[in-house]
Amino acid sequence: MGLRAELSGDLEFAKKQYSIVARHSGIRGLFGLLLLAWMSDARRRDFEHVELRLAELSGLGSRDLVARCHCKLASWAGDQGWPDLAAHHFERARAAAGVELRAQLDEIGGWFGANQIIHFGRSRGDMIQFPWISRHADQAARRSVEERFKLSFRSPWIRTWTFGSPSPEGSEIQSAELQASWAGALWLLPGIQREHAALLLARSREPDDVVRGIAQWVRGGGTTPGLLIDSLEGHLSSEAVSELLISRLHQGRSVMRTELWWDACLALWSELPPPVVQSLVDLFEPPSEDLSPHSDLAQSLTLFGYLIPQSEQAMQRALQLTDHELGILLRSMQPGLIDRLNSTILERGLKGALSDTDGPWHEIGWSALTRAWTRLPAEVAERMQSEMAAQLPHHELPRAANLAPELFTIDMLEHALVASVARVDQFVRDATRGVFKGGPRDPATDVQWLVGALGVSSPEATDALVRQASSAVTGPMQRQASLTALTALARAELVDRIAVEPALTPVDSVVSGLMGDDEGTDDRYEELQRHALQLALGYDEHLDGALLAASRDPSARIRALAVSLVSWLTTGIASSSGALDATLLGALYDPHPRVQALAVPSLWRGQFTSEVVRTTAQNRVVEMWPTAHIDFRVSVAHEASISADANDQLKTLGAWSKSDRSALVRWAVESTDA
Repeated sequence: MGLRAELSGDLEFAKKQYSIVARHSGIRGLFGLLLLAWMSDARRRDFEHVELRLAELSGLGSRDLVARCHCKLASWAGDQGWPDLAAHHFERARAAAGVELRAQLDEIGGWFGANQIIHFGRSRGDMIQFPWISRHADQAARRSVEERFKLSFRSPWIRTWTFGSPSPEGSEIQSAELQASWAGALWLLPGIQREHAALLLARSREPDDVVRGIAQWVRGGGTTPGLLIDSLEGHLSSEAVSELLISRLHQGRSVMRTELWWDACLALWSELPPPVVQSLVDLFEPPSEDLSPHSDLAQSLTLFGYLIPQSEQAMQRALQLTDHELGILLRSMQPGLIDRLNSTILERGLKGALSDTDGPWHEIGWSALTRAWTRLPAEVAERMQSEMAAQLPHHELPRAANLAPELFTIDMLEHALVASVARVDQFVRDATRGVFKGGPRDPATDVQWLVGALGVSSPEATDALVRQASSAVTGPMQRQASLTALTALARAELVDRIAVEPALTPVDSVVSGLMGDDEGTDDRYEELQRHALQLALGYDEHLDGALLAASRDPSARIRALAVSLVSWLTTGIASSSGALDATLLGALYDPHPRVQALAVPSLWRGQFTSEVVRTTAQNRVVEMWPTAHIDFRVSVAHEASISADANDQLKTLGAWSKSDRSALVRWAVESTDA
């Protein structure tokens, strides 16, 4: 009766029933105490009562029972966000365990702050593998695969009814997780939790289910939780974010690996509830001298940098750091956040960064440092200019020149351009010999940035980009980088049609993409890039149909490029047609939020052939808002901040943006108050 009452939500009645059982002596009383400790609102003293009862057990098999009960308690303490208690019971379980159970616990010791010991070639009996639990999980996975396959060919005109579990993930996986928890099978739970998350999130986008699914994935040690959270961000609310981070993950205390908690917080950094922000600020530790920029601990530094613009406590904590520590902090930050730091942090941080000439961070974060330099008072920036330019690594100069060309002399930019052009030519020569070299970015991008910084292109630079863009032996990524560069320079009127004409001709490539998309996708993307270059040289209405078709491509990359081109045409070139109208309206129904966001600028500032289509698109934005992704909301908020003639829809959207759960959205609309 108690368990049924608990599962139905009547916790008080369940607690009374369990307490009655707990009053008995021996195993029966222990059972009642365990049920009390298993409840969602259990207290630490419930765990103490179980431990006291376990100390009274003796006789045959008691040690194994004690060990497995401590495994249960370790698991449930983790559920409650009590890592210290979980570690205590884990150690008690290891102390009482027999050979087989002890070996299994040794292998997961790292989850509880203990040593992890791998035993090779050991046998695993049924009380380690729990095959009956695994069968439930396997059955759930098989059923889900089969149902999704049947759904793929089910006629949309046939009405169906589903009978069975009311929960989207089904009862089998829930049963497997409950059994593993009650059995104390700590080692099985992460895999079951990840499968639970996959089943749940494959079927539901309800906020409660999204929160449960994300929590299961993070607690189960799922990889890249930040990417999962970002993909589902639009289905969360302020309350859902608090539920996820505070109630389910217990501010990281219920997460087995700290880096997973940091990754989750980084994905939601602009929406963190105040208690989480305060906790992160309180726990922040200044970077050590030997902190590696590629270590898991560096994540906490990046996260703290995100907190500074939105937390006065974080700002004051940052001011307490030394100049050297502030320098490392600046290097770890996103350049876009630099604008929101005060001049004291910027000046001291840049001074500290420039004093570090050979540390592990010297090659890192120069984009952020360059941005910081541009935000300094003029006299301070002038004083630091020569040292900044001298210390900048050669490979970072093109990117820095793109951000702040005034930082460098003309001679420095021209010298860097010559070197970058030589690298492009070398890439083409290497490709002719079948040699392909990688790097952080293609040198064609460096050429684009440097030509942009100089404000004039050289024949050698243009020719090098055209050669790489039109070579059949270079890889798709190399040609795409050159086409992107040529398009940007054509839009800036730094190259002309005669010089780039060979790059407009399609290439029958003999090289497939390496670690990229399939060959068909690469070919279609490259074809669209050549259209983009042609449009940058002059609008051609005959390409409107190709842009509309590309906006329906299976590849999100191709759809995004097509919509961005249409947005540029309708806002910058003031072109319009029925095909372009259809492209923009269709983008608002795209499954990817980045594609949706790219259409937004045209909806109020761009040209439309049909005002009816424009109004329909604007109404669609209002309809999308409740579950819109942050990328889309930021784009809309930006439009609300800059539009000179905001209509009723945009005024409403601007008001919603000002009270959005994300600081990024609120910042994007700030200028509407000016």
